Amino acid sequence: MRKMKVFFIVLFSLWGCKEKPKEVVEEKTEIDFFDYRKMPKKHQVTSKVDSLLVSWKEFQMFTSSLGVLYKATTAEDLALAVDDVLEKEAELYKSEYPEAFDKSQVKSRQRVLRTYLLKVKADIANKMDATPAVVEMLQANNELHQQFDIVLGNVLNSELILEDE
Repeated sequence: MRKMKVFFIVLFSLWGCKEKPKEVVEEKTEIDFFDYRKMPKKHQVTSKVDSLLVSWKEFQMFTSSLGVLYKATTAEDLALAVDDVLEKEAELYKSEYPEAFDKSQVKSRQRVLRTYLLKVKADIANKMDATPAVVEMLQANNELHQQFDIVLGNVLNSELILEDE
């Protein structure tokens, strides 16, 4: 009987020490939450607008930082580029606008662009798919450039319209 107890104790101890099969957990090392191939093309401004924008130093720095977004292929590249663009946008907002572009229509488009930049930054921080926000942000940038064209292309004199008779 005693031998049988020892036998069962040894048997149960070996059975309890038996290695359990490990669950296979697939870990994704990098989360794919940015597709750089879906970005819209840049809006080309007219030569008249371009001649004014060339002399606006802060806008040129902002544009060059924004160009890095088109070259970003990973989420890390995108995060660094967005931080840089946000800094340049803040400098642009504080800068002195050329007289032709010192209008509320231009500044409001710029604020919309900043809003989308912050949305992209939040998507990256939350590890969400940032592609839709990047597309919206780049479309807002294109609309800012289109607003430059509209402002310079407007031939109506608003002072004559608003003048009291």
